[in-house]
Amino acid sequence: SLKIISLEGLTKLKTIGSYFLYNCNSLESINLSSLNSVEKIDEGFLHNCHSLESINLNGLTKLEIISARFLYDCNNLINIDLSSLNNLKQIGKWFLYNNTKLISINLSGLNNLEIIGNKFLIKCTSLQQVIYDKKNKIIKARVPVIKNII
Repeated sequence: SLKIISLEGLTKLKTIGSYFLYNCNSLESINLSSLNSVEKIDEGFLHNCHSLESINLNGLTKLEIISARFLYDCNNLINIDLSSLNNLKQIGKWFLYNNTKLISINLSGLNNLEIIGNKFLIKCTSLQQVIYDKKNKIIKARVPVIKNII
């Protein structure tokens, strides 16, 4: 059973297809840092990866679109940092749906973001901290009312 995956060597990859790692229930960690040519991640990329605890998105410098259900029902993820995704323009609906252990999300570098889909953080019942630039009206409109918004 697959526990850790690194997608090194895929230097010319522009799009990650729909449901690429769907239902990888034993996957605990994924490193996407070498995917600096990826511009789009299609729907359901890590949908139902129930054991996922960590994801490294730091190298996705050209990423513009994350489609629906990116981390849908990945309920072992505790923190996620999107701050390095400076070119991101769109996040699809149900992005972090039912991530019941998610405590913190960093959205501070998303200055080009134009669209956040419906139910962005729905059923993230443990969420305590959302870090983002208060001037970003797109994010501000979608962030739930919680105590520790930085």
